[in-house]
Amino acid sequence: MKGVSLARRGGHSEWLMALVGALLAGVVWSKPPVMVKQIRLWTGSIEAQLFIDLSGAAKWKVFSLVEPHRVVIDIDQGQLESALPKPSEGGWLRGMRSGHPIPGVLRLVVDLDRKAQIEPVLLPPIGGHGYRLLIALRAKAGRESTPPIASPSDYLVVIDPGHGGDDPGAIGAKGTREKSVVLKIAKRLARMVNLEPGMRALLTRRRDHYISLRARRTLASETDAMVFVSIHADAFDRASAKGTSVYALSRRGATSALAARLAKVENAADLAGGVSLKDKSPDVAEAMLDMSLDRQIKQSRQLGAAVLGMLGRVGKRHSVRVEQAGFAVLKAPQVPSILVESGYITNIGEESKLRSVLYREQIAGAILGGIKHYCRDQPECPLPPERKIHVVQAGESLSLISARYSIGVNALKGQNNLTSDLIRVDQRLRLP
Repeated sequence: MKGVSLARRGGHSEWLMALVGALLAGVVWSKPPVMVKQIRLWTGSIEAQLFIDLSGAAKWKVFSLVEPHRVVIDIDQGQLESALPKPSEGGWLRGMRSGHPIPGVLRLVVDLDRKAQIEPVLLPPIGGHGYRLLIALRAKAGRESTPPIASPSDYLVVIDPGHGGDDPGAIGAKGTREKSVVLKIAKRLARMVNLEPGMRALLTRRRDHYISLRARRTLASETDAMVFVSIHADAFDRASAKGTSVYALSRRGATSALAARLAKVENAADLAGGVSLKDKSPDVAEAMLDMSLDRQIKQSRQLGAAVLGMLGRVGKRHSVRVEQAGFAVLKAPQVPSILVESGYITNIGEESKLRSVLYREQIAGAILGGIKHYCRDQPECPLPPERKIHVVQAGESLSLISARYSIGVNALKGQNNLTSDLIRVDQRLRLP
C-alpha cells in the first residue's frame, strides 16, 4: 500500500510539474502586443517619410513588391490603434492599407505609382519620443519626380531652413523653436530673391516637416543651383554667447572647436528628425576625395565672406571669419554652399530679436545682399547691375524696407524727400 501511495504521489508530482511547466511556457510564448499608437506621413516631390509610433521595441520587416509598386511593413504582434494617414491627391504615394495576412502579424501596405528606394530604421526613445519605426522612401528619378527648375537664365538660389518636423533644433528660454524661426527667415529670403530680376529661389521645405540632410543637398545638385544657403539659429551652453556666424565645408578638419561642435550637432539632426545616420552609399566619401570639392570649398568661402560682410551691418558677428567644418548638408559637389547662423537662440536677447519681424528682415536682406555681391564678383554673373531703386510691395513699410537694406529710416526718408512714413504700393524709392 505504501508503494502505491508513493507511486500516486509521484504521479501527482509529475502532473503538477508538467502543468506548471506548460503555464510558464505559455507565459513565455505569449508575447505582449505592440501597439501602433500613431502613424504620420509626409510626402514631398521626391521623398516621403512614414513615422510609426510604437508602444515598445518590436520585431519588424520591410520589403517592396512590384506590379503594382508597393512597400510592405510587417510588425510582429502589432495592433493598430490609430487611423491610417491619407496621402495627398496627385502624389506618387497612392494610398495605405492594413491587414493580418499572417496570424500575429500586423501588415501595413503603402501603394506607390513607381519604384522607390527604401531605408527603414527603428529609432530608440529620444527627445520625448518613444520607439518609432521610420520608413524613408525616395522615388526613383523620373520626369514626375523631378523638382521644378529655373530657366537657364535664372540665378537659382536653394534656401534650406534647418531642422523641422520631429527635430525642433535649438529651443530658447521663451520656448522659441529654431525650426520655426529659420523657416520664417527662409521664406522671407525666398520672396526677396524672387523679386530680384534674373534670380529665383527654391526652398528645401515650406512647412514643418523634416527632410534628410542628403535630400537637402541633393536638391541643390539636381536643380543645378548656383548657391546653397542653409539657415540656422545657434545654441550654446553659455547664455552670453551671441552674434551671427557663417560656415563652409572643410576637408581637413574644423577651423575651431566651436565649428567642430556645431558640425557634430547639425550632422546628428537626421537622428532627431527620424532618418538613419547609417549611410549605405559611398558617394559622400568619394566626393570628399574628389578634387572638384576644392573649387567648391574655395567658392563657398568667397560666398560666406560676402554674406558675413553684410551680416556685419546688421549687428554683432560671433566670428569675423568664415569658419569651416565637416557639415554633411554642405557636401553638394559643384554648388557653393554655406551655413548661416542667424544668432544664438539660447541668448535671451537674441531670442527676442529672432522673434522680431524687423530683425528677420535684416538677416534675410543681408544674406541676399551677400549672394548678389558674390555673384557680381564672378566673371560670368548673369545678374543685371545693382539697382538703387526699391519698388514698394504690398505689406511693406519704411521700417521694413530700411531693415532689409540695413539703412536708417531717416536716411531713406531724406533720400526720397519724404515728410511722413506713408508709402504706397509700386512707389519707387531711391536707396542711399
